[in-house]
Amino acid sequence: MKSMKQIQIKMLILFLIAVFLLNFINAIPLNITNQIVHVNGLDVGSNNVSVIAGKTYPLTFQFTAQDNIENVEIYAWINNERQDTVGISLGDLINGNNYMGKLNILIPKDVKPGEKLIIHIRLEGDTGNWEGAYFIYVKEILYPEAVIIFNPTTKNIEVTGIGEGDIKINYKERCMNKKCNIKRVSYTLKDNYNNTLLLKLLYTKNNNYINFQVLKLKYNNKDKIKIKDNHFFVDGFKDLNRLHQEIYLKNNFKVSADYNKKFNKTIISINEENQTSKDIKNGLVLIKLITNKGSLNYNF
Repeated sequence: MKSMKQIQIKMLILFLIAVFLLNFINAIPLNITNQIVHVNGLDVGSNNVSVIAGKTYPLTFQFTAQDNIENVEIYAWINNERQDTVGISLGDLINGNNYMGKLNILIPKDVKPGEKLIIHIRLEGDTGNWEGAYFIYVKEILYPEAVIIFNPTTKNIEVTGIGEGDIKINYKERCMNKKCNIKRVSYTLKDNYNNTLLLKLLYTKNNNYINFQVLKLKYNNKDKIKIKDNHFFVDGFKDLNRLHQEIYLKNNFKVSADYNKKFNKTIISINEENQTSKDIKNGLVLIKLITNKGSLNYNF
């Protein structure tokens, strides 16, 4: 009868043999060719693919098997975040056949715009493994921005959005008097990635003029941004014979556009950085007030 010590020695030897075999298998390369990685539909080998922190993207890995290998699984993770590894089974590989693994990979929230990320992709089979690394980049979040312009047809202001894809706009108002010609209005702009801009205005409209002030801007869940003294003023739009537009942002710019229907010309005056310039344009020129990363700008 074997002693307990002999049994323990035998079990230790079997364990060491198993560890050796496992390490030996892990050291055997799994031979594949024609590797192509797509993230969000873009080939990372030929494009500087940009992603947004905290978002999940579809990842595909295509390759051609150069061996017959059973029970192959594919795994992927970002940088050293092995705890966020995702994986699926590909089954058995047949030499010469093409395969594709489809995964969804989460970009970490704590990465910075411009940072280079490493996507690790690993194949594990019964008799071999393969691992590769690919690069993607974190892009800056492009929040939607608002464009405010006077519409001579509706004789009112019009707000549109610029940003990623189609911008959806939700409008709310709160009357400040019985006539409701003075009101606080808010526009919520949302892009295809659910990034938002909240635009709040103090708005006044009488028979022949409109005046509004941008009160606050808010991007996503960030703190509200109070805008210093500003206004957008439109006068004389009732018959459009003479239309005066003026936008102003304290310590930044003052821009006016005066249209004369008789001569069909617009005189533009721009005061910026303590310099004034004037120009005359044919037809009616409309000024655009544009939000820009927490401040205001203008265009025509």
